[in-house]
Amino acid sequence: MTKITRTFSRNELDDLDVPFEHMVEQAVVDTDRWTTIHEGVFRHPDGRHYHVSWQEPATEHQECDTWVTDPVVATEVEQRPVTVMQWLPVDGEARP
Repeated sequence: MTKITRTFSRNELDDLDVPFEHMVEQAVVDTDRWTTIHEGVFRHPDGRHYHVSWQEPATEHQECDTWVTDPVVATEVEQRPVTVMQWLPVDGEARP
C-alpha cells in the first residue's frame, strides 16, 4: 500500500490555523519534560483529510515550535471501518 503524502509549509498550516481549527480528531501520543507530542487529522478546505504530528509546550512557562520540521509532511487519510480483536471477560452465565 502506497501512502499519499502532501507537503505543507509552516506558513500554510498557520494560515489554516492547524492544529487549532479544522481538526476532526487529535490525541496526545507522547510527553517528555518540555513538550507534549500530538497527532491528529484535519480537514483541508479541498475536502481531503490529513494526518499530522506536532508538539506543544508541557507547561505555560515553556516555549517550543509547533512543527518539528519545515516543511511538514502530512499523510492523506480517510475514515474506514476496522474490525478489531479484543480480550473481554468471559460471561460465566453463558458457559455450559
